[in-house]
Amino acid sequence: MNLLDLKKREFKRSEFWQYMSLGGSFLIYAIGVVTGFFDSNAKLVKFLAIASVAIQFFSFLFRHLSAVHADLGGEINRRNNFAHGLDIQPSREEVEDWHIRVGTVKPGGMDNEHYFDTETEEPSPKKLLELTRVSAYFTTNIAGRAAIAFGSISAVGFFFFVYLLIILVQAGVTATNLERINRVVIASMGFWASGELAWLALCYYRLSQTARRNRDRCAEALGRSGKIDLAEAMVIVGEYNCATAQCPTLPELIYNRLKSDLNIALESTKQSSDEIGLKKNLSGD
Repeated sequence: MNLLDLKKREFKRSEFWQYMSLGGSFLIYAIGVVTGFFDSNAKLVKFLAIASVAIQFFSFLFRHLSAVHADLGGEINRRNNFAHGLDIQPSREEVEDWHIRVGTVKPGGMDNEHYFDTETEEPSPKKLLELTRVSAYFTTNIAGRAAIAFGSISAVGFFFFVYLLIILVQAGVTATNLERINRVVIASMGFWASGELAWLALCYYRLSQTARRNRDRCAEALGRSGKIDLAEAMVIVGEYNCATAQCPTLPELIYNRLKSDLNIALESTKQSSDEIGLKKNLSGD
């Protein structure tokens, strides 16, 4: 089994617990909406209040589990990149520990060798930057699309309930119903504007911007003539690794949706660069 299968399994687990936590937030929001239409002394309201506390606890636990699996997947991914980029192989004890923690994983058909194919064949700071540039390229586009998706959902939900409140006030509802509606709208605004959806949108946006800067820095360093300094490469890679470690797992649905188009665009860019380089060599520049 190669390390890509271990990484993939851990990221899948992280994404699962991330969405379980998000589901808990939706339940708490639904409870807030439901209780808005009942008297605060009703037994159902008291029961739902206790349920909300329990759901919040489990949502916190789910977020923790998601972070644990994301950390392990990120660790495996980073060590795999260093193994192919700089020939710094993980120790036998590290690999054994990963297998124990991840468990039995069926091979997923991911080619551990061709996955890391770049223009530079031998491990070196240049190859490490080439691997990081490709990774940052995918992260930039996937995280950017995820930020748009989650941000759009948050904005639509928020403005819908603001619009609903305005319509109901203009309709001249009774004071009792208006009080209940206010509870529902306040709960809705709190969920859509400052809940997990908005938080995920901000996280993915920051990641896309940082990954874009790292991609450009990789391209700038690779475009210079001469040998690439190891210290410079480690600074760029380290900044990119820190950015990915601070962000939740990227949604696999968006990755699968964009993977084919991004691969085609990446290959087209590579071919264009090769043609430019050939023309320069022929012209003697």
